[in-house]
Amino acid sequence: MDVIKMARSWRRRAPDRPETKPTIVMSHNGVSRVGVYIGANICIDQMDTDHEVDVFHAVKMMRINRPQLIDMKDEYKYLYDLMLHWYMTNPEYRIYDKDDSGEEDGGTNTKPSSTRQSLRDKDRYLRGQNSVRKDPRKLADSN
Repeated sequence: MDVIKMARSWRRRAPDRPETKPTIVMSHNGVSRVGVYIGANICIDQMDTDHEVDVFHAVKMMRINRPQLIDMKDEYKYLYDLMLHWYMTNPEYRIYDKDDSGEEDGGTNTKPSSTRQSLRDKDRYLRGQNSVRKDPRKLADSN
């Protein structure tokens, strides 16, 4: 998480380096940690622009060009956990709606936005299952 924040901070501070230039990332085998890092950056960029994230789709699109990225369930689950943690620890993503009761006392009676709820639902699903690939629909979509 700290590496992602540091790299994003460096990209913002470099006056001579536009955002469109790529960042070079390497790991010992070129796929395991790099896949999670690239996936996390894609998902964070999606959160920045769309205020929502679809980790499954981001991984699916990455694997079109590099099929060996995020090929283990632990990496996939870690990416989901990482995005949930990123969302929960960055206040700029916090968007709250009024509670159904109509009470509003400085933000304590609020319900989470659909993005936060979606990430929580996916996190609960992943924590409740030993394997992401047990769901046949996800298995069919990932192949």
